Amino acid sequence: MSNNEVKREIIRRLSYKGEEEVKKEEPKVEEKPKEEAPASIIKREVVRRLSYKGEEEPPKPVAVDESNMPGFTTAETFRYETALLTFMIGLMIVLFACCAKVGIMEEDFNNLYQMYIGIVIMMFFGFGYLMCFLKRYGMGAVGFTMLITVLGILWGILVESFFEQAAHYGEWHYVEVDLPAIVDSLFLVAAILISYGGIIGKVSPLQLVFMAVVETIFYSINKQCLLLGVVDFVDAGGTINIHMFGAYFGLAVAWIIGKPGASAESEGGHVADLFSLIGTIFLWIYWPSFNGGALEADSPQQQRAIINTILGLCAATIGAFIVSSTFSYSKKIRPVDIQNATLAGGVAMGAVCDMTLRPSDSLLIGLAAGCLSTYGYVSIQAWLEVRVGIHDTCGIHNLHAMPSVLGTWASIILTGYKGRHMHDVPGVLHDSEQWKDQFVAHAFTLSMAILSGLGTGFFMYFLRPKENTEFFTDSPYWEIMDDFGRSFEEVLSDLAKEWNVDGYEAAPTKDSGKHVEMSNKSKV
Repeated sequence: MSNNEVKREIIRRLSYKGEEEVKKEEPKVEEKPKEEAPASIIKREVVRRLSYKGEEEPPKPVAVDESNMPGFTTAETFRYETALLTFMIGLMIVLFACCAKVGIMEEDFNNLYQMYIGIVIMMFFGFGYLMCFLKRYGMGAVGFTMLITVLGILWGILVESFFEQAAHYGEWHYVEVDLPAIVDSLFLVAAILISYGGIIGKVSPLQLVFMAVVETIFYSINKQCLLLGVVDFVDAGGTINIHMFGAYFGLAVAWIIGKPGASAESEGGHVADLFSLIGTIFLWIYWPSFNGGALEADSPQQQRAIINTILGLCAATIGAFIVSSTFSYSKKIRPVDIQNATLAGGVAMGAVCDMTLRPSDSLLIGLAAGCLSTYGYVSIQAWLEVRVGIHDTCGIHNLHAMPSVLGTWASIILTGYKGRHMHDVPGVLHDSEQWKDQFVAHAFTLSMAILSGLGTGFFMYFLRPKENTEFFTDSPYWEIMDDFGRSFEEVLSDLAKEWNVDGYEAAPTKDSGKHVEMSNKSKV
C-alpha cells in the first residue's frame, strides 16, 4: 500500500462509527396551492399599499476601531505585566539581601513542616483545581494560582514583617525568614486567592499581579496594625483576618470592575466539575492543618483545633447535600454546591476551633455554615448579581463571606460566655472581655476590606483589557493546543487535509448514529 492509502485507512478507521442505514427517500407529492378568496386578496393589497413607506436601505455595518477602544491589548498587557514582575523580583532580591536573614527553629520544626506541607498543597492543588469549574479556563485557574502563591509568599514575608515591627516594636531588625514566617505568608496567599475567586476569568494577568501586590499591603496593615495592634483578637484559623478580608476585598473589586460583556459566558462542563471536585477534596482533607497550623505543636489548643475542624467539615458536608437537593430548582444535587459549601464548616470554625467545645457545638456551627453557604449558591448569588451588580464568578460571598460572618459572631457569643465564667482564660482567650476585641476586629476587617477593595478595583479598572477580549477562556493569555474546543471530527478533517488524503468523508452524524443503533438492536 502507498503512504496515501495508509493515511486514508487510518483516518477511515478512526472516524468509523458503525454501519449507517441509508434512508429511502419517499417521493414528494406536490401539493396544489390553495385558492384564495378574492376578498382576501383585495384586503391584503389595500393593507400593503397603505403601509408602504418606500424602499429602505439595509443598515451598513459599523466598523469597530480597536485603536480607539479603551483598555490594553494582549501585547500591551504582557508588556506591562512583565515589567511589573521584573520590578517586583528585583526589589525583593534587594530587600532580602539587605534586610533579611534565615532563621533557625530550635524545636517543633518537623511538626510545623508537616503543617506547611498541608497548607501549601491547599494553595496549589486545592484552590487551583477548585477554580477549574470553568470549562475553558483551566490553565488560568491553576497557572495564575501558582503565580499568586509564589509572589505572595515572597512579598508577604517582607511586608508582614515591616508592619509588624512598625506596629509593635518601633525598633527595626532583620526579617527572620523561617518556617513560621513562610506559613504566615501562606495564610496571606489564601486571602488573595479568595479574592481571585470573585473575579476569575474576567481580569488580565496585569490586573491580577497588581491586585496581589496591593492586597498584600492592606492585608498586613489590617492584621498587624489593627487586629494585633489596636485590639488583641483570637482567630487561629483566620475566619476574620483571612476569609472575611479576602472575600469582601474581592467582592468590592468585582463590583468596581463590573459584569462581563453580554457575549461572555462562564461555561462549565462535566469534566470541569470533576476537576473542581478534586480541588474540593484536597481542601477538605488539609483544612485541619490550615486551622491548626499556627498553634503550638502538640498543644491541647492544636489538638482541639484539628478535631473541631473535622467535625465542622463533616456537618457542613451533610448540610450541603440536604439543602442542595431541597432548594434547587431541579430538586437534584448541584455540583457547585458540593464543590464549595462542603468547605464552609472549616471557614466558620476558624475563630473558635481551639476553644474548649462540646462535639455538638462544632457540629451545629458546621451544619449552619454548610446550609447557609448552599442556600447562598441557590438564591442569594443571583440576587446579588441582579440587584447589587456584583458578578461573583466563584461564589466567594457564599463560601467565605457569609460563613466568616457566622463564625465571627459565634466567636463573639462564645468568648462572651466563656469570659464571664473564666473558661479558656488565659489558655485561649486573653481576658474576660475578649468578646469586645472580637467585635472590634470584625468591624475593622469589614471596613478595611471593603474600602481598600474599592480603591484597588478603581485602579484595576484602568488596567482592564479591551472590550473585545474573550472572557472565561485561556486563549487570550495562554498558548493552547490546536484541538482546544474542537470536536473529534474537526480534528480528523484537518488531519486529512494536512496529509493530503483524497476522498475523505466525515463519519455519520448523531442522527445517522441513531439508525445504526437501531439496526444493531434489530440484528440482536
